[in-house]
Amino acid sequence: MRFKKHGMHVQEVHPVSRENIPIAIDLLTKDNIISWDEWVTRTISAPKKRRDGALEETEIKHTMLEKRHTSIKKLANLTQQHLDKFAIHVYNIQHQFDRLKSLRESLTEKDVVIHIDYSQNYSCKYGRKVKDTHFGGGNEQVTIHTGVKYLSDPWSLLPPCLHA
Repeated sequence: MRFKKHGMHVQEVHPVSRENIPIAIDLLTKDNIISWDEWVTRTISAPKKRRDGALEETEIKHTMLEKRHTSIKKLANLTQQHLDKFAIHVYNIQHQFDRLKSLRESLTEKDVVIHIDYSQNYSCKYGRKVKDTHFGGGNEQVTIHTGVKYLSDPWSLLPPCLHA
């Protein structure tokens, strides 16, 4: 299987074949119901206050943790269906890590690598709700963008008196 992502050709990746992974399910418990938590993104309607003061419905995306329930047998089948996508995800993580490491190790004095992670979402709770917060719809989550700057010689930015 070949992938093309962001204009870059990625080496061949051998996907996990559903036929290659046998699943042994206990015949006595295969119909037992189990539960787990899963992050899902839903589109919901929320009121939004316009500048003229009128309310209008707007659609927002809301990521939430949902409790799921199914039998052991159905969960095993669901897991097998997602293995190919998971294998690609793991490959992408490894590839990105290797590229970042290579870039960091080959920096010159004129280069800088800035690594920003956009995946930190947090749910919010209010200590005290202000009336206007009810009309935003999207005020229930905050995304924190963390970043790291890599230089070839990070000590070069410090004044000499701070060098150990």
